[in-house]
Amino acid sequence: MSSHHIVRDRQEPALLVLSLEGFNEEYLGQLLEWSPLVFSVLAEAEKLHVMGIKIDSVFVEKDDVSPLNSFQEHTELVKLSHLNVPNTIQFLINEGFPAINIIGSVETLSLLLPFTRIIDLVLFTAATKWFPVNNVLEKWYRKGEDLVVFSGEGSSIKLSNSASVGNNRFVTLCEGIVTIEAGNKPIFVGENL
Repeated sequence: MSSHHIVRDRQEPALLVLSLEGFNEEYLGQLLEWSPLVFSVLAEAEKLHVMGIKIDSVFVEKDDVSPLNSFQEHTELVKLSHLNVPNTIQFLINEGFPAINIIGSVETLSLLLPFTRIIDLVLFTAATKWFPVNNVLEKWYRKGEDLVVFSGEGSSIKLSNSASVGNNRFVTLCEGIVTIEAGNKPIFVGENL
């Protein structure tokens, strides 16, 4: 068996596409490398279709009667009573996915914070990869790497081996391990893609 076999049975993270605006197609290709199940909101489904990407399911409002199957065969419509980010995440949790890679905007981060202790999430925006830290994370970085922290109200943040450059932005001081402490509430840390 080759090392690039297709896995489509919920062992890999689901890919949820909320917004492709400004997102690099090369990074999209990397996320599709292991053939994840692809979920999309209707507004992005046409863009994915034009790019030749198979969409497994499209989230729509419960009352939506969109002719989705007219452009891609075997795509399931997932009708939600309220189409929003938390409901799409909850649907994927209920479906048993161990993790979700999300393509969207930075505005999505606040909606994802409540789910960080329930499921592994990574948000990819146009220029940044965001991952949650629930307690403490130690990760190796090169000197001079930029990190951005997104936190909810009342969160405390500590980063070792880095200097604050304002606005929840940090730069690593030397090559090596950076310890990121989230305190009592989860945070997201962003790295440049």
